[in-house]
Amino acid sequence: NENMQKCCMYLSVNGDDWHSSIVMCTADNIDGPYTYVDTIVYSGFETKPANAANSYKNTDVEKVLGSNPDLSRYLTSAGRWNAEYGTNAIDPCTFYDEAGNLKMVYGSWFGGIYMLDLDETTGLRDYTVTYATVDSGTNKSDAYLGKKIAGGHWASGEGPYIEYMTPPGSNDGYYYLFLSYGYFNNKGGYNMRVFRSKNPEGPYLDQNGNNAFYETSTGDANTAGNIGERLLSNYQWSCNDRPNTAQGHNSALLDDDGKLFVIYHNKFDDEWGFHEVRTHQLIMNEDGWITAAAYEYSGETLSKKGHSLDAIVGDYELIWHNPNQKFVNEKSADVEKPINITLNADGTVTGDITATWQMTNGTPYMSFTWGGVTYKGAFIVQADESPETVQKMTFTATGNNMCVWGSKKAAYDLREDLVDNTAADS
Repeated sequence: NENMQKCCMYLSVNGDDWHSSIVMCTADNIDGPYTYVDTIVYSGFETKPANAANSYKNTDVEKVLGSNPDLSRYLTSAGRWNAEYGTNAIDPCTFYDEAGNLKMVYGSWFGGIYMLDLDETTGLRDYTVTYATVDSGTNKSDAYLGKKIAGGHWASGEGPYIEYMTPPGSNDGYYYLFLSYGYFNNKGGYNMRVFRSKNPEGPYLDQNGNNAFYETSTGDANTAGNIGERLLSNYQWSCNDRPNTAQGHNSALLDDDGKLFVIYHNKFDDEWGFHEVRTHQLIMNEDGWITAAAYEYSGETLSKKGHSLDAIVGDYELIWHNPNQKFVNEKSADVEKPINITLNADGTVTGDITATWQMTNGTPYMSFTWGGVTYKGAFIVQADESPETVQKMTFTATGNNMCVWGSKKAAYDLREDLVDNTAADS
């Protein structure tokens, strides 16, 4: 925070029964030591707590709502937290919008995802900003919790993250909202979804124009369904020794060189609790929708000149990130395995499916049309995830809230990839 000349760390204190809060700590250097400054927002506060520590009197509720406020909307008839209306005050993501305003998006499950304005001079809640209490329509908010931007009705998601990113060839970008749906175990259907908005406070919509709000319970914990662009599903390339599952709770990064990244945790099918943190490059297509590259990031760069037809055509593995993957929580979960296709020079796709493909000459951008859906994305040369890390021509594309990946079976040969008699940047 340049106004404060401090490094600010926002973190959650996660308690049972939604007795949670988000706090800010500061340090003079990014590696600390960090000192607690204050608490920004609370959840789980009660009027008749079994433990006196959970009384709303021990929060800033009266500072926001005034003395003796009406808290009925937050509480059950027993005076306990109403999780269908309220959220769990965890998972903060702070960001500056393009006007320089400091904001925090937060929340997990049940009641939804909310946003608060922060004071740039203190890093804490801006108490001069007030919110109406509106729980219907497309402009939802709550006087204490803030502006509602996603979720609700016990089908909300968690781990919100917002990053402003700009489509290729444009100076006008979007705020991209990432959410994680499902249950965070290797057979829990955990997955990442993406929405975007021109306004940092929303409305956040997916590729099909669906709002990130939920008006009723979905009955499937948001695990499946075609609301929100699904970045990844449980999958296993032929070079992977085990399936990759439960990807989510991510952050995103627009690097100084213009590359986009998603950083997330990934589980496997053999350990309930074990996970790895992984990074994939994000590719933004010509419509301004993002899709993850097919393999973990290993330094690859989009070619500025595109690729030759010889480098593109050939036999591929194809993975389709099915938004309706079936799972039985903690018992079983589907895994997408590759099918076999051939990209032919005449723009047809043959093999296990029948489709068509195109590429935009002089650029890396391409499209893949299958089953009435056109997926738009790009070709990019990447190292696969085999022990030998073989360079492969790959593509990643998205359409109708779904993503597809392709990986050429033969190793990439730079000699085949001549564009205008010059080796393509790869």
